[in-house]
Amino acid sequence: MGLTSVINVGVRAGLILAFLSCAGIASAAVTEKQQDTAEQLIRGLGDQAINTIRAVDTEATSRQNEFRGLLKQGFDLDYIGRFVLGKYRRSVKGEQLADYNRLFEDYILATYASRLSAYQGEEFKVVGSRPAGKRSVIVFSEIRPPSGGGKLAADWRVHFKNGQPYVVDIQVEGISMAITQREEFSAILSRSGINGLLALLRERVAVKDRELVHTSALQ
Repeated sequence: MGLTSVINVGVRAGLILAFLSCAGIASAAVTEKQQDTAEQLIRGLGDQAINTIRAVDTEATSRQNEFRGLLKQGFDLDYIGRFVLGKYRRSVKGEQLADYNRLFEDYILATYASRLSAYQGEEFKVVGSRPAGKRSVIVFSEIRPPSGGGKLAADWRVHFKNGQPYVVDIQVEGISMAITQREEFSAILSRSGINGLLALLRERVAVKDRELVHTSALQ
């Protein structure tokens, strides 16, 4: 077969693969059932979080424990933690890695608990979803203030691992929290190394925990 024939075969094969890909045949995407499962996960997390916040007589420690349970139930914290380390994840090992995993979980918990504690009756609603690759779904949601006005868009990337759905990222108004966190951590690691990042995480967790206790005391 001559060079021209080889090129023509390659072009035709490329066009066929492109067509099959667009048609969803070449690389199977997630199923409609998985999309429904992903939507149910986000709807359930939202409802449970709101119920936890509305329990105004719940102590701050109990509320934190409930939030921690929600995070472990619905978020793949190990995946997110490794992703935000970026190129540095191969160099963090042993005791430092164990400290990082624990502190990162505490940091994510404190961050979300702090944000959710500012809840003032907003409505959380899942408005749809779409496949995003072979094992992921983007679930679209809106946060609507009780007085009407502008609504906030939040898109949740749900990844299926061993058949189970887990949140691995949230985009708020188009800004990825995981990528933003990765860029920030990369800057800290390049400046101060893993010890500098661990110190910063300890400080931030302590600050956000104090904020949450203060907010709970005012309610």
